[in-house]
Amino acid sequence: MTLKELLLNHPNEHISYIQYLQIDEWLIKRDEIIKRDSCHCTKCNREATNDNIDPVTKKSEHFWIEEDGFELTDDKIMVPHFKMVYSDKHYHLEVHHTRYILNRLPWDYDNDDLITLCNHCHTEFHQNNKVPVYSENGLKDLEYKMCDKCNGIGYISQYLHIQEGICFQCGGEKYESALINRHI
Repeated sequence: MTLKELLLNHPNEHISYIQYLQIDEWLIKRDEIIKRDSCHCTKCNREATNDNIDPVTKKSEHFWIEEDGFELTDDKIMVPHFKMVYSDKHYHLEVHHTRYILNRLPWDYDNDDLITLCNHCHTEFHQNNKVPVYSENGLKDLEYKMCDKCNGIGYISQYLHIQEGICFQCGGEKYESALINRHI
């Protein structure tokens, strides 16, 4: 869905920050930043896990496929050899805003204001830090209070199975006041 379609589907309604993060314009920007950061978390250097269900145990498996040297084929050709490295938890990549500017759409930031973090580093960052919110001209640091239920993430990962984990206290806004207070 594009921004135009989102606005047409929600005329005269407030659109939450989380809704903006689900449309094509953001997804394109997100992919650009993740590719720029070589598809790795800029903090822990992990990449996203591959996930599947073990057909025997019916449990989720989380793993990476890593190159493990080379092997020589019968035709005397060197081919890469790969191994599976298992993880005890799921990793996916998210794009973190290092600052917010009031009424700026998530994709309308300089690339320098965006970094790739894995879901665990992103949650840890928001639990321990505050992302500054600036006025529309980007100059004045505003006193925006983070949502104390989700710590400014906008969702609660343990509840992703319920309305995609959106924080019911802030409605996915991350702060007590909305970051985007207008219709485009």
